Amino acid sequence: MPEDCSIDHLIVHYTSYDNSIKDIEGKNVIVKFSNKQHSFDAELLVVNVKNATKRLSIVSLTTSDGLTSNMKKMLNSEEPLTVEIVSPLDIAKKFDIAEEYFVLENYKKAYALANKQCLGVN
Repeated sequence: MPEDCSIDHLIVHYTSYDNSIKDIEGKNVIVKFSNKQHSFDAELLVVNVKNATKRLSIVSLTTSDGLTSNMKKMLNSEEPLTVEIVSPLDIAKKFDIAEEYFVLENYKKAYALANKQCLGVN
């Protein structure tokens, strides 16, 4: 709905072959977001662990004000972004790729288009 267009959700998704990550469902993990100018840690709730093609995936959602403001600074800079699970360390070691690198050169343009489309919903 257009009145909800200002609400953003962050989804962090990781996969692992290790079945024991099912144990962290409903618990918090610390994820580090960084680029050349900014860095911050966010405590994210693991809301779901799903079986998918013999892999388990973790999806975390948040709308916290601190995360939103920090993330917007990073995304608006359009510098490459690194996302890394840092805690608990025993969980971080169970992922095939515990650190991921994202190029954001078209982020602002894509976000503006998504916002325009959201506002145009009747």
